[in-house]
Amino acid sequence: MTDIIHQNSSSTKKPVRVSHALALLAGDLACEIAVHWPFPHTGFLERSSPWMHIAGMVIANVIASNRNARVAFDTTYCWKAGAEFADPRFDANNRSVLKSLSLPMWTKRQYRLLSDILECPNSLKVMKHQAVISPRLVTILHALPQPFRVEAIIRHVHNEDDANILARIASADGEKASALLSKLSSASSEKDFWSKASSFFLDRCVQFPIPPQIDDPRIAAIHSIDELRSFGIEMRLCLRNLLGEALSGEQAFYLFNGSEKVVVSISPRIGCNPVIDHMSAQDNNPVPECDRDEIVAVFKKAGIRDESRFVDDWPSELDRRLNRLGYTRGSEPDENLYSKINDLIDVGLRGPDATAISRSDEQHVADGKPASA
Repeated sequence: MTDIIHQNSSSTKKPVRVSHALALLAGDLACEIAVHWPFPHTGFLERSSPWMHIAGMVIANVIASNRNARVAFDTTYCWKAGAEFADPRFDANNRSVLKSLSLPMWTKRQYRLLSDILECPNSLKVMKHQAVISPRLVTILHALPQPFRVEAIIRHVHNEDDANILARIASADGEKASALLSKLSSASSEKDFWSKASSFFLDRCVQFPIPPQIDDPRIAAIHSIDELRSFGIEMRLCLRNLLGEALSGEQAFYLFNGSEKVVVSISPRIGCNPVIDHMSAQDNNPVPECDRDEIVAVFKKAGIRDESRFVDDWPSELDRRLNRLGYTRGSEPDENLYSKINDLIDVGLRGPDATAISRSDEQHVADGKPASA
């Protein structure tokens, strides 16, 4: 098998011969290892796995000389004694983890992350209970705050990104972090785990925007995620799908207590006051006209006009008519379709005061014929 020739980055500037076996075993560290154990690298490849990782940790240490790896191999017989060359934080309590480190060898960054958690009791407890310690486990442990480096958390965290998300959520004050740890430790499944993390973040870590005040005893502003969820469950509305809009201030929600309970949402408009964009009675049923009139009148006193009919009516009208045009996914629209769509959009652009299109006009549009004047 042809061996690999690397250009040595040291002062000698001599090419370094690296066998394929070492390249596959040591990865990015192969060239630096080959400098101290020249081809065919017998003095290195005949050693056990802990020795190989000791060499890798020495090379990864930014303040130690790479020559220390060869010194450790040449002056100590047992890898347990050689561990101190890899990192002075190795001792009788933690050096056993070297036996469980997976092969092939790790990257320099991964070895440095391992060094950083050697003195963490929680991390050591997790690692000592692993048959094989992978770089992925070490990066997860390193990314998590120390109290979260426990088995109840680790088993639901699959990569460094997941760990960073939890770390960000827990980065608030200690009381919130302790509450989060307690909540997540009781998770019964991975789905339950991330659901608890999400709800904790939304409820405890994100400030709910304060909606505009409406001065009417029948109208109560929704001030929290819990209220939005509970009203959604009570009225069988999909309000949980609007949590993002509520938290970002894109929408505010109110509960109107009239002849029926009605959830009213308002949204901002550039250069003017907010507008009512939606009203929903229980089970998403139409709002009774008497209640709608009362809601519109009360919000109008606060400078908030009603656009709920405009928003509710014309998209559904457009969608219904488009479906009747016979356009299906994957087929090419006919030449007149775009003009038909534009005509239908004009229905919506006429706004809430637009008159309804008659059934005969509707049929003309569906047939591709011009509507009557």
